[in-house]
Amino acid sequence: LSTFTQRYDEALGPDLELSPRNLVNARALEVATPDVTVKVTPERGDLVETRVIDGVRYILIRAEEGVQVIGIDIHIS
Repeated sequence: LSTFTQRYDEALGPDLELSPRNLVNARALEVATPDVTVKVTPERGDLVETRVIDGVRYILIRAEEGVQVIGIDIHIS
């Protein structure tokens, strides 16, 4: 942590404070892996959860209505 603080002060100056609002996009909740990116309206972050099933890590998205794949409506049963 001290190395980070030192380099931060060298790069930006000891008096500069960064606001989280400048670092995070509050209009989009993004969940990403190296291969997949999922964007969710921040108010609906409750639709996304992570879970380990049989030792495998998953990102789960609760599908309610209006599900599309490549612009095509699909029905999940």
